[in-house]
Amino acid sequence: MVRGRKKNPDNKKTRKKRVPTSGFRKTHTETLIKSDNWGNKFNIGSLILYKTEIQKDIYQYSFYVPAMGRKIKRTTRTSNYDNAVNIAQKEYYIVQNHMSTGGGTYTKKTLRSSIDEYLNERYKFEVTPKLITEGRWKNISSVLRKNLIEFIGQYDFPLAMIDGAIFKQYFKWRMKDKDGNPINLSLSTLRNEKSSINHFFRWCIKEKKYMSNNQEPIFQENVFRNMVPNKRNPFSLSQYRTLYKYIGKWSSDGFVKHSSQTRHINNMVCNYIMVLANCSLRPSELLKVKWHDITFAERKVQGRIICEIAVPMENSKVRKYRDGVCNRGDKLQDIKRLSKYTNPDDFVFTNSVGNQLTRGNINLVWKQIMTDSKLYDDDERLVPYQLRHLYITERLNNGVDILDLANRCGTSTKFIQENYAPFIRTSLEHITQMKRKDVNEVIYD
Repeated sequence: MVRGRKKNPDNKKTRKKRVPTSGFRKTHTETLIKSDNWGNKFNIGSLILYKTEIQKDIYQYSFYVPAMGRKIKRTTRTSNYDNAVNIAQKEYYIVQNHMSTGGGTYTKKTLRSSIDEYLNERYKFEVTPKLITEGRWKNISSVLRKNLIEFIGQYDFPLAMIDGAIFKQYFKWRMKDKDGNPINLSLSTLRNEKSSINHFFRWCIKEKKYMSNNQEPIFQENVFRNMVPNKRNPFSLSQYRTLYKYIGKWSSDGFVKHSSQTRHINNMVCNYIMVLANCSLRPSELLKVKWHDITFAERKVQGRIICEIAVPMENSKVRKYRDGVCNRGDKLQDIKRLSKYTNPDDFVFTNSVGNQLTRGNINLVWKQIMTDSKLYDDDERLVPYQLRHLYITERLNNGVDILDLANRCGTSTKFIQENYAPFIRTSLEHITQMKRKDVNEVIYD
């Protein structure tokens, strides 16, 4: 007895053809819209409404889309004839409009699934190769997954049904809370959200062909004209000196009652604040500094130890390498003497187990210092970023070359002139006539 598969010496096809079951037989067929009525303009087939034996009373519909090379078949999920006709015609007209405006392939993609796909692509092609920071990616994710979905009103809303004109109401909606009360948003926040939303929809339209060209968001532009940019005032010298004196007292008196881990974090945050106020790095850039980024200079300025801090492209907000400066190298040397983690690849500002300090660590200590020192004002809450403003304005007031300052701080001369001119005690014209100083020659504590 021969076992196994039978041989087919004649190489003839022995497989039987599939015969459709009777369950897919149509019991009702009706042409709702003939494609001849529209000519070749829309290049789309007739709309057919039908029933099958397997679905019984549920209406279904189909129409051919040449650009896709196949039929679109959908169920209306209803046995009511009028409702079924409305559902079928609604999608037919959407596809028809989509094809007529050069939208390309029609899709049933939803808002949430498209947002997830978009964010995954950006993470893979921009965050992983360090073209943008993960923090920037998280901001974009928050705008799309929270604000955009809340504005549209439904996370599974079909992309093909989004009308770009509704975004004229976006800023008005965004500047109110859920109870309708006005909220104070900065001009930069609204501009960033607009940019993120526009980029997402351009990706859907141009790159993925999920939407048609006429669905691109249309924002109300005159909102920006009527808004005044929210600019934080820099620390005043008197405020900074109060902070400086209080930190010295607080660090010596207030650490005793805490655990060793908390004392370590408090001490590290105090040093971080002092370095931040005397260096050209942004708060987020300073947190990422490692010991191999720091080069201590041999010379001193007014008794202070000067050092250069390299800011790699991946750590920089503007994605450009630069050399920052700090005239409180003594604080960095204090950290090096006290810390257990001083290898070249270790972070400078760490907790007791060697992990990088978090914004939460800094904000907690900062809030306590601001409250205890009575520097918190009801009208304005001071934040660590304002120490950067102090660094820039005091150097401008003392005649530091604006181009050198811009290069060290990782910004542009135009930005400095537009944002810091109102806080300078002397005019920019007078500053240009002053004796040029190095960025490290300005000492204010």
